[in-house]
Amino acid sequence: MYATHFGLTGRLFAPGIAQDDATFVDDRAEDEGLPAAAALSAPDAVLVLVGPPGVGKTTFAARTLRTATGGMRSAVAWLSTPPATPHELLELLLAEFGFEPYRQSRAERVQTWRQFLIELGATETRVLVAIERAHDFDAPVLAALDALTSPDPNACPGASLVLMGTDDLRARLEEPQLEPLRQRVRLVRRVRPLDAAGVEGYLRHAAARAGGALERLFNPDAVAALATCSAGIPRLVNHLADSALALAALRGAAIVDATLVSSVAASCAFARTPLLAADTATVAASSNDPQLPASGDDSPLVVSSDEDVPQVGADDDVPAADSDEDMSVVALDDDMSVVGSNDEIPVVDADDEILLLASSDEISVLAAGDDIPVLTESVDSGHDGAALDLLDDAATDALLGDELGDELDDALDEISAELAAEVLAVDRAVGGAG
Repeated sequence: MYATHFGLTGRLFAPGIAQDDATFVDDRAEDEGLPAAAALSAPDAVLVLVGPPGVGKTTFAARTLRTATGGMRSAVAWLSTPPATPHELLELLLAEFGFEPYRQSRAERVQTWRQFLIELGATETRVLVAIERAHDFDAPVLAALDALTSPDPNACPGASLVLMGTDDLRARLEEPQLEPLRQRVRLVRRVRPLDAAGVEGYLRHAAARAGGALERLFNPDAVAALATCSAGIPRLVNHLADSALALAALRGAAIVDATLVSSVAASCAFARTPLLAADTATVAASSNDPQLPASGDDSPLVVSSDEDVPQVGADDDVPAADSDEDMSVVALDDDMSVVGSNDEIPVVDADDEILLLASSDEISVLAAGDDIPVLTESVDSGHDGAALDLLDDAATDALLGDELGDELDDALDEISAELAAEVLAVDRAVGGAG
């Protein structure tokens, strides 16, 4: 922990929202006009605080509420989670003030809330509701908030509101259904980031509370770097200063300088990193050298904004492959062709003659060197061996190959001749017997 290294009594910034003497008051905080605390003097007044995240709206609101109530009794509720519906809003309000609304019906919750405001008003106790992230509240929820905190004829004094949010809150409050809420607004205050002098005063205040001195913790360049990197946002000042002190203690440095602040800021993607003298010289040199990197596969090619880069617009004609064009798909090793939608594919017509083998015929696929099986067929008196001629030379060559086909042709010719001779002999015998 850096407190021991720098001889401090504790961390520079206490966790949570700064309270009482821990609050740093910027000299610019109180602008001319109605002070924020005075704007909450009425029991149903509304104060609107706008500014970027981390600028100190919550701290400002807490100090304003303490000042506004003074020595009066008060009950304050803080809502930081946007409710989804008006009914959920009422549940959150009752829970913040110690009730258990989940056991009640909706009508009972409204009655409990109104009775609570009446009873506290009778004891002169102020009820104040602080809403963080009010820009995220839907308009119907804000309208319900107005209705729940407005006075009514039944001696209900209502409650004061402090709405905190970004600049979007202004636009949200302009919605027509929020006109009654707008009429209750007494003051709209913008909480601004700290300037360079404000950052220095903020750090000096924090160092004094921790039992140290600014000059023994940060040199002037480091203070200026913190102001630049944080853009004057107190939350970022806290994080960067804490991290820079921790890094200095880790390295054994006697004081935080601008280099340490820059190192910390560089590790934070959302902080502004100041350019040191060496960085400035590098940027100046690179701006005078427009040449691309001479070599290296890792060097990215950057196209200047002044160069003409052809781009295809939404209305430009992009050439596309026509459906009639021939397209080929080539695999790694094989040649492949894709048949286009208009290509003609030969189809065997129903009337075409196809070489068929009878179901009784036996055909075997012969390997090289195998014996050729002899085809046998029953022969009757009307058979002349012509059926075997279906296996013509072309067919046998296609089925078995040229060499085996020739051998089979010779065998078939021999069998045909023998069968023809036998048929002739049978015919003669039959004729002689007749």
